[in-house]
Amino acid sequence: MDWIGSNLNASRWMAPQPHSPWSEERVTKEFAPACPQNCVLPPIFCPNATSEDCLYMNVFAPLSRESERLLPVMVFIAGGAFVQGDASCPIYRGELNANETETILVTFNYRLGPLGFMYYAPNFTGNYGIQDQRLALQWVQENIKAFGGDPTKVTLFGESAGAASVGIHLMSKKSDNLFHRAIMESNPISIPFKKPNQAQRYSEYFSGKAGCALGDIECMRALPVDKIVEISDNDPWPNLFNISLEIILPWDPTIDGDEVPMQLMQAVSSGNVKNMPILLGSNAQEAVLFVYFILHSRLVSLEYDAAITAIWGWRNYNSIKALYPSGWNPVKDLRPLASELFTDYIFTCPNRRLATALQKLNKRTFVYYYDHPLSFDQYVKKGPGTKLAYLSHAMEANYHSCSTVQTRCVLSEAPPDTPQRGVNFTPEEEVLTRSVLAYWSNFATSEDGTPNYAVNQSLMEVPKDWPPFDDRNMYMRLTTPQVDLLQDPSKDFCQFWDTLGYEWRR
Repeated sequence: MDWIGSNLNASRWMAPQPHSPWSEERVTKEFAPACPQNCVLPPIFCPNATSEDCLYMNVFAPLSRESERLLPVMVFIAGGAFVQGDASCPIYRGELNANETETILVTFNYRLGPLGFMYYAPNFTGNYGIQDQRLALQWVQENIKAFGGDPTKVTLFGESAGAASVGIHLMSKKSDNLFHRAIMESNPISIPFKKPNQAQRYSEYFSGKAGCALGDIECMRALPVDKIVEISDNDPWPNLFNISLEIILPWDPTIDGDEVPMQLMQAVSSGNVKNMPILLGSNAQEAVLFVYFILHSRLVSLEYDAAITAIWGWRNYNSIKALYPSGWNPVKDLRPLASELFTDYIFTCPNRRLATALQKLNKRTFVYYYDHPLSFDQYVKKGPGTKLAYLSHAMEANYHSCSTVQTRCVLSEAPPDTPQRGVNFTPEEEVLTRSVLAYWSNFATSEDGTPNYAVNQSLMEVPKDWPPFDDRNMYMRLTTPQVDLLQDPSKDFCQFWDTLGYEWRR
């Protein structure tokens, strides 16, 4: 469904505009292209085609309904570090989700990389991708009734960069009344949004490589889109002796006081977030993909020590090494250890801290911890000499965004020659899939925002009641052979990081 439209080069680095209405019938037999990117994610997440004419959305509605009542709506924001991703990739298609849960599922594209987040005032105001997201939410409010959806019961959810985006809309007054519940999956909270001076450094580098004067928007608009993608794909990566975690999200949103008012943790601590039911969590090995993507060969002890010092400084070196000891082998590959460290620092512990702050404002906060290793590796590219058994990072997004309520969920809708071949869940994984789908959809459909309420007879009862997060720090552990409650995973590690703080030396 064409929802915004774009005038290609003429609309680069401009705010999105509502599409003019039409009265004739439009036949849509294929999904629209994704926004320009160089996708290095596993093939199941990558688009078949890209175009600057990419601002499209998909609406999935049940084939049949038991009543004429308006159905709850779930709006999904895809992840991809704000530089890649596709709302129409097979894993995000929602036919089965809509039919099994009697909800309306909406996915959409938003501008990525420098096209979505270039900031150099006054000509490049940044956060264009966030504006795209907000206009999509406005479209839902104005039009979802035509598809049988209830605009007063909208759940906004996202994974990774999509979860970070959900956090922005939670604290932005511009997004007031556009959604009523929120789910944040794998939010990399300790990688903060950029301050204007930090964002401008990336724009300066980009302009230099493009051969354009700083702030020359006409020169930049004249660039071929392939050139823009090529330059952004070759952003400078510092060595481990001068590293910053900014390299993980080089084109993330900029705090401008308008579209992005502040950091999420700051907003929660000061009470400047929407009061609504919130579900959030992270996975056991979140950082594996990041570490192996950045480091294509062994990480030895000298480099490991250098990275710790560069990010957190000499004064914190000994305490971090004591918690994550590397041993005395100078040639041992320390990427697994680094993955544990960055999983705790970027995901597990800041999400725990966020949940603690949220539950003081809102007693309907629910937290999960996903730690099931997949029985197959179709969703994870193999690093050099390494087979990654965990989906690590996007796993729980697959479990409900793709409506994985049965084995071979993606293949049930995709041709047999697609990259998704070989996706075969074990019986235990199928049970876990249905459990996660039940919790997520119940959260979206229940009257009080609880994941425990059974929405309809086609959905299995939840296997265990999920209590709200409180001083006991109880998580729902999503694993096999069955889900269970878990109290404060990584408590000692998280108490350390809470004390040290989630800022690094710049």
